[in-house]
Amino acid sequence: MAGTEYLVADHLGSTRMATNASGGCLQLHDYLPFGEDTINTLGGRTGCYGTSDGVAEKFTGKERDSETTLDFFDVRYFSGAQGRFTSPDAPLLFADSENPQGWNLYVYGLNNPILYSDPSGHDPCVNGVNPQTGATCITVTADAPKVNYFDLLLYSTLVNTLTVMQSAQQIVQPAVDWLGRPRDPNCMGRAMLAGGLAGAEGGAALGLATGGTLALGTVSVGALGGAGFNGIAGLTSCMSGGGGGAGGQEASGSARPKGVPKNWKQVPDNAGKGGYKFADPDNPNYNYVRVRADGTITQVKNGQALDVSGSPVKMDSPAAHYPSSKFVFKP
Repeated sequence: MAGTEYLVADHLGSTRMATNASGGCLQLHDYLPFGEDTINTLGGRTGCYGTSDGVAEKFTGKERDSETTLDFFDVRYFSGAQGRFTSPDAPLLFADSENPQGWNLYVYGLNNPILYSDPSGHDPCVNGVNPQTGATCITVTADAPKVNYFDLLLYSTLVNTLTVMQSAQQIVQPAVDWLGRPRDPNCMGRAMLAGGLAGAEGGAALGLATGGTLALGTVSVGALGGAGFNGIAGLTSCMSGGGGGAGGQEASGSARPKGVPKNWKQVPDNAGKGGYKFADPDNPNYNYVRVRADGTITQVKNGQALDVSGSPVKMDSPAAHYPSSKFVFKP
């Protein structure tokens, strides 16, 4: 994006046109009902439809992630391809007993995206007003509507259940994250083999010292014991990062690729490929380094994927994903 740009929106707040300071058209935008971009050449579209304005604020004016194509609605993400939010709403609080769609925790705009927008997923909105209640639309949070005591009891039970599940997830998640990190797959095998050999030698020495009759048994016991002991030690080493790093990874628990700034925060990867990514705190959606579960790395700079030499490439290009051993951070 170069210079000042001006955005023109429709009745839903979606960006439909971007112009420069002189009023010249930079790009036109058309959307499918739930916000997906139309094909630039669809229906004979030409001119500004095929250009790029670099604007991230698209459907209903929400910021769109350049790689996942999800729209950020302040408290959760929305998927235009699925026509729903990617995470659930608070149960019961915003349910409408007269409208079944109000009980759908993932629904967007009561499934009527042409008429309604849905700033936070809690209720539909037309020109800033909820058409069902006449109240001003909420944007991030809102007070719960009136519910009866049974609803309150049921909601309290659900909240407590979800709290227990969340606590369990916090216990299990570190192990899941560790299993998803790129690492040398032979780390544990080498540790157990080394322990088995050392145990066998110790068992042999003990067997010979006891007269030789127990040598075979003590060799076997020593090998198994050494393999088991060093297997545990190897597991600890691999989990700490000392034996689990691969290629360009630092030997640390965070598995931060070499050169990535220390202030870049590690966050989960929502692109469906597993792993995690390190994001620039000043521009997390457009500057980040993704580490996939298969060990490949992708750096995205200003919303553009880079190949191993630092040249811009398409995100779905094989050149955008390369082994960590070849990774060099491009500032």
